[in-house]
Parts: sequence; structure tokens; C-alpha cells
Amino acid sequence: THNTFTLIRVLALRVSWLARCGKITPAQHALERALYLGRPGWFIHTFENQGPEMQRMLQVAAHSKMEIPGMDEYIAAILASFSRISQAHADNKNPETTKFPLTQRELEVLDLLAERLSIKEIANELCISSSTVQQHTHHIYRKLDVNNKRQAVLRATELGILSYNR
Repeated sequence: THNTFTLIRVLALRVSWLARCGKITPAQHALERALYLGRPGWFIHTFENQGPEMQRMLQVAAHSKMEIPGMDEYIAAILASFSRISQAHADNKNPETTKFPLTQRELEVLDLLAERLSIKEIANELCISSSTVQQHTHHIYRKLDVNNKRQAVLRATELGILSYNR
């Protein structure tokens, strides 16, 4: 399963790169293979991470009829996830109306990030693995629309999620 997931991620990256280079036919072939591998596990996040190039390629794939049962629903689900992300980014423009659904654990990780602890230190503090902490920080970054720890803490403070300045 891990090898399949890695292959899907590599193919998704390849699709985006080929699309940016204007090599649409090879990008479509790579996308078809990635979708074929991803459909049984309904991998969605891997595709939505690739941004607008992937979205455009998926829209093209949605109009071409693939002969694999359930593929149309799978592509529609991935495209729907792009719509949710676009809406979330639009909502982020006005912080007063934004509601970030951070989980309790994500709030705990965010609080420890604000204390400038490393991933390993946070993992030890919360008695979880480093990879789990990384997963939580990735979710925090995505939900707050930031790229690093400092931006996450600043944004959370601006939004009142963290009630004190660091």
C-alpha cells in the first residue's frame, strides 16, 4: 500500500510538471495511471495538493470517458475537493467570518509550535510519533493557509485562536 501511495504521489507530481511544461498528452497518460491506482483507495488529497494544473487536467479527464467502473465518481469527488479548497481560500480573506475547524489535537500542536518546540519535542510532549506531529502541522498549515510555523503562529494569533502574542 505504501508503495502504491508513493507511486500515486510521484505520478501526480509528474502530471503537474508535464502540464506546466505544456506536454499535455504525456500528462494525460500519467494522470490516467495515477487515477487507476488511486481509485480503489479513493486517494483525493494527493491530487488536490498539486494545484490548478491538476485541476485543469482532471477537468479534461472528466470529459473523456474512461472505461473503468466508478472512475467518473472518483474524478468528480477530487474536483469537488478543489471547490471546497477554493471556497476556504475565499473565506480566509475575511478573518472575522472564517471558522477554522482545528481539532483539539491540532490546537495542542499549535500551542506547542508557538512555544518554538521542534517536531521531535512536540512528539515527546504529546506522546505521539514525529510523523503524526508532522501530519498535524500540515493540516494546521492548510487550514490557516500558511507555509511555516512562524506564519501559523502569527495567523492563529491574528484570528484569536492563540490568545497571546509570542
